[in-house]
Amino acid sequence: MKLISILSGKGFVMYNKELAHKVSVNGAIIFGQLCSSYESFGSKGMLTIRDNNEYFFLTSETIQEETALTYKQQMKAIKELWESHLRNTST
Repeated sequence: MKLISILSGKGFVMYNKELAHKVSVNGAIIFGQLCSSYESFGSKGMLTIRDNNEYFFLTSETIQEETALTYKQQMKAIKELWESHLRNTST
């Protein structure tokens, strides 16, 4: 792999440090990838709109390619994000 490829903007996943502290680093990475993909799909007019909600999807294989997180790591991170969401909305 060439050094310039490693340093290019396409080689990074942005994640929120505060979310990483509250949930987990992998949860923050998944969330960051979803935010990035949402923006990308939206800018290309590729979001599906149903009942005033916007949808898109990523396969676990795509997420693994983009983040290097295995399927098992993805499932755990998604569970952590969902549980955090439930804790924060039930109050």
